[in-house]
Amino acid sequence: MHQSKYNQLFKLTLKSILRRKLRSILTVLSVIIGIASVIALILLSDGLLNTVNDQFNKMGGRVILVLAGNFQGNPFESGRISKENMLTIKDSENIEKITGVKNVYAMNFLNGLVTYKNEDQFAYLATLPVEKMDESFEFFAVSIADGKPFNNKEGNNAIIGDYVAKKMFNREIKIGNKIKINGTDFKVIGILEVIGNESDDSTIYITRKAGDAIFDFGNSVNYVMVETKPEANNKDVVKRIDRELKKTRNENTYMLISADDFLELITRLLTLIKVILATIAGISIVVGSLGIVNSVYTSVLERTREIGVLKSIGAKINDITFIFVLESVLLSLFGGIIGLGIGIAIAKAVSVYAASAGFAMFTIVVTTEIVVFALLLSIIVGVIAGLFPARAAAKLNPVNALRGSM
Repeated sequence: MHQSKYNQLFKLTLKSILRRKLRSILTVLSVIIGIASVIALILLSDGLLNTVNDQFNKMGGRVILVLAGNFQGNPFESGRISKENMLTIKDSENIEKITGVKNVYAMNFLNGLVTYKNEDQFAYLATLPVEKMDESFEFFAVSIADGKPFNNKEGNNAIIGDYVAKKMFNREIKIGNKIKINGTDFKVIGILEVIGNESDDSTIYITRKAGDAIFDFGNSVNYVMVETKPEANNKDVVKRIDRELKKTRNENTYMLISADDFLELITRLLTLIKVILATIAGISIVVGSLGIVNSVYTSVLERTREIGVLKSIGAKINDITFIFVLESVLLSLFGGIIGLGIGIAIAKAVSVYAASAGFAMFTIVVTTEIVVFALLLSIIVGVIAGLFPARAAAKLNPVNALRGSM
């Protein structure tokens, strides 16, 4: 009997919603916008956070960056740092001897004019000592998709990123083709697999000796990546590197960044951005809930006689409250389900756009938690928004209600 009563109340509520289709659609639309905004922003911020974590995890988090100068910019813009303040090969060799250091990659990043088939483009160039070049690809978790590695051989050879090979020039560069770097011929011996962002995929790798012949950077280095041993404490290694560099350098001429510290900073920043964006999107939820309140309250005004009839035949306060809270929850839940789908679609669309712009590593992951969150949020909004008009309906005087007045 008890179950039959609530089945009847559910059918009554559903008929009421369907009877006022236009108002119901407009109410649902306000919820859709709110839920879609929240879900899309959460998925995008989570995707960005996961992307950062994945990139660091590829290197195991065992990385310390030593940068030339009191660095506040792009490592490719090393020209802003005076030559006497640049790091040197000797600095990298001293760092490699420090306890806890497994390997050191002394790199120079430069911007060079690259010519292929009489077409000129500027590209990023990365140089490393030839004996470090191939193992650096392994450390960065990058594979050669076509061609061969340097194999410790000097010469005017180049390994190029996927974007350089396939998109930078009108004609595709293949293994064995010649390119000019600042007027000097280089043979393409390898093409890297797609890394996922245009900056990395647009980089050309040449040996340090070949790069020095073109750019004359001598012993200077603008970027040293330190790989620490698995058992080493990164913070302790940072302190040892700092002490070593202070023996020969002014502390204002270099900067040390631990991958752990950098990841923690980025994570905190992205989490803050996520909270801010979710709060802003939450305003849409508030607007949507007000729309539900208005719709359900209007429904109460229109159904006063119906409420009076229900009360006269024995309907209790809880039964009347149930009808209007249920109406609110159904409208909100329906809007929440659609909003969830739209929010996911928006996030996926941004992911596709990011991939087309050269950031293939940016992916959106839809978890069970985010689906449950959206549905629970919809239900909570529906309950809260429906309580006030539901209680107002429940307190109606049966005689006045039968007369059609509040």
